[in-house]
Amino acid sequence: MMLRKFTRALRVTALVAILAATLGGAALVGSGSSVEPKAAEAGPTAMLGLNKDMCVAMAVAFAGLADLDALSACGVMMVQDAESSFQKLVRCLRGADKDLSTEERDSNVTCLLTGPTPLRPDPSEFAVIDRDKNYVHGSQQLIVMAFVNDDAPVRFHTDTGVLLNNPLYLGTRTPGKDFYCETASPLTNGDPDCDGDPATVGDGVVVGVIEFDLIPDEDELGDFEVMAIQEGIAFPMTFRVQDVPETMSLDYLFGKGTIQTGATDPPEPGEPVEATDCVFAGSTAGVLGAINSPYKAIILIKSLTQDGEEVIGTLFNWEPLFKTASGDDESKIGGVALPSTPTLDTGAIGIGFPQFVCGKEEPGTLTLKVEVNTLLSGNAEFEQDEIDVTVVGPPATMELTADPKAIACDGTQTSKVTATLKRADGGNPANGADVAFSAVALGSVNPLVADTTDGVATTTVSPLSNVGRGVTVLAEVDDASLDDPIKGSILVECLPGGAAPPPAGQPAPGGGAAPGSGRPGGTITGPDTGSGGDLDGRGALSAWPAVALFVGAMGLAGARFALRRTD
Repeated sequence: MMLRKFTRALRVTALVAILAATLGGAALVGSGSSVEPKAAEAGPTAMLGLNKDMCVAMAVAFAGLADLDALSACGVMMVQDAESSFQKLVRCLRGADKDLSTEERDSNVTCLLTGPTPLRPDPSEFAVIDRDKNYVHGSQQLIVMAFVNDDAPVRFHTDTGVLLNNPLYLGTRTPGKDFYCETASPLTNGDPDCDGDPATVGDGVVVGVIEFDLIPDEDELGDFEVMAIQEGIAFPMTFRVQDVPETMSLDYLFGKGTIQTGATDPPEPGEPVEATDCVFAGSTAGVLGAINSPYKAIILIKSLTQDGEEVIGTLFNWEPLFKTASGDDESKIGGVALPSTPTLDTGAIGIGFPQFVCGKEEPGTLTLKVEVNTLLSGNAEFEQDEIDVTVVGPPATMELTADPKAIACDGTQTSKVTATLKRADGGNPANGADVAFSAVALGSVNPLVADTTDGVATTTVSPLSNVGRGVTVLAEVDDASLDDPIKGSILVECLPGGAAPPPAGQPAPGGGAAPGSGRPGGTITGPDTGSGGDLDGRGALSAWPAVALFVGAMGLAGARFALRRTD
């Protein structure tokens, strides 16, 4: 029963995918915890650290390993023969399972080797799963990988914690500050790269594992050093031991705490993802899409020590889900995309996780409940927290105004057309609703599509020279939750003979309100035929311009594997 529960928990961490949900673009950038290889041939050439808990979650999310394979690979890294789980992890990181089906992965045939010779990995191959900054806290383990070129004894030494024996070791040596590798067999604490015998072929990696007190004392916290020594050459690596996490923080990314009804269920396997689908996406396009979508917002969660330090590797459970496998306990107001999320190194926004939340069928207050999952988060035992997201209905009306209403149509003068959207109850719709603008003829608009902020979207109209009466601008909101699009039009008039516009408050030529009078210059009309504009085009983003910088910095791009669905 416990094994089944643990397997289920690991499958949940796959949904963490942050990273991998993610998606499609370049692989995640490494956290910088690995050290570039030295030029020297003798001795260790590089060191790399992996938080064991994070290794398990990320191996499922990015390397495509089945749950128990990931647990095995990260739990017995010291065993590295050709058929070991460590070698399976390396093969998966190289893409050996990219053509396997989900059923084949779950059947424990992931990345089986085809020959007896162990693969020789490079430190860079682990960058996609190395998102822990070499941070650990009590109850966690740090996997330390020394990359070597020569075959000679290796000694690990740590400033704090204890170095464990090989899990298959049959001797009596007790854990301590040093770990010695000088034989070929794991039964004797050995590795083929340590025995000095060319007949035993190694993989170029020697592994040590450091364990820490469940609740470290104050003098056991902070930055420490572990080193690997071979042939008299020492290679150091810094790691940090953190205090026990005691609190969590929940914040709206970029202050967006209001979303709209209308998000849709995730697609079935093999079907394309639509813009309204409530799925996690860690690519640049995915995060931009969520921030600029009226249906979605992002909640940034962090795990903190008593002193406010951000903690790596805390796993959080969320409810309600937008879509569950059984359909039970779903809220009609909305929910989150992922059932569980781990705190990890995101880059610019620090250590945490960006959870996606989506509006569903009914307006209202969506209360998200979050609690720590102690199964993979050790001794983090703080109370659950909540955060409210406001879910509103779609836009119902649109009013158009032009400023100025009439201009000299000489090829250089412009007018700003503003679309103001309101919900049926008179309130502003959620930010991010798309308004498509177009000019019927003899002019242009820029941007063609603008996102609303506080219900307002604008475009700039540029009539051509000597166009006569003026330029008609069309606007349309084709919201997925609307039965019919909301459409409107407004005429930007041309002054006779290229005259300058009259002062604000004075009548404009041809009657109607003068520019600046405050009276609306356009009303909702029936469906217009023909647009003269590219409704699928995209102009400059009118809101959230800083998000592009954030996404680029934090490196939430997709890995090779999209988020694997679970049963």
